[in-house]
Amino acid sequence: MFIKKLIKNVMPIGLYILSNKIKYLIYQLRTSNGYKGKYNSFSDAINFNNKYIDGFKSEEYNKNILKKTKNIENNIKSLTPVVNINDFILSMEIILHISQGNKILDIGGSIGHHYLNIKSTINDLDFYKSSEPKYFIMENKNLLNSINSYFFNEKFIGITEHPIKADLVIMSSTLHYIEDWKSLIKTLIDLGTKKFVLSRVPVHSGNTFISFQVIEEGGFPCYFFNEKDIIDFFSENQFYLKKKWACPENHAVYFGPAKNDSKYGYGFIFQK
Repeated sequence: MFIKKLIKNVMPIGLYILSNKIKYLIYQLRTSNGYKGKYNSFSDAINFNNKYIDGFKSEEYNKNILKKTKNIENNIKSLTPVVNINDFILSMEIILHISQGNKILDIGGSIGHHYLNIKSTINDLDFYKSSEPKYFIMENKNLLNSINSYFFNEKFIGITEHPIKADLVIMSSTLHYIEDWKSLIKTLIDLGTKKFVLSRVPVHSGNTFISFQVIEEGGFPCYFFNEKDIIDFFSENQFYLKKKWACPENHAVYFGPAKNDSKYGYGFIFQK
């Protein structure tokens, strides 16, 4: 695992992207998983693909979440360094805001994956010993029991189904699954959020459209964004683009419906 991550870290980005494309093409040839079609709405995408169950309720989705959680724990135990650009940027932002006593909301945060990455860094510091939750995970109902049982003794962790007031909001591989994402962001802004970190966002050069992602027996409607739509929306709400980076590990744009005019997913930091 460490050697694999090390190679990924030092490999020229063009070669790394090419290797990922080949790997993902082989994966698609062996499975029916992937991105299917272009639709006008989430409901159209669901109705056209009604043989699939809600992906967030599928066994495969929950297995993948638990598997990723276990991998993160193993990396922490073996002291494997974080070399994924998303995890590195998110970890730095989380540590910065926690050290300032700020509240963080991780939307679509699974079983606290980003928190687990930085837990060993902060658990000896005084601000970590606060009895008041500072790091909140907002997830769908199907994962709430797993999150509750996983962090039962963690006073620092809070769990919510709804938006709350937070200084920093994190959304990693999440924004494109939210149908009315603009309303959610506006609600968070009205609640007082000052910074948004979005990562692994499928971006392409054409107009924003909706597709349907299949994972085994389940599926999800999702967006392929034109990044201008995202940047313009935040600008209209007095947020400027502080940072943008490529996310070559995001396979969504390689062989999906936007494959002819895509490069990779992107990460964005928007600040008031």
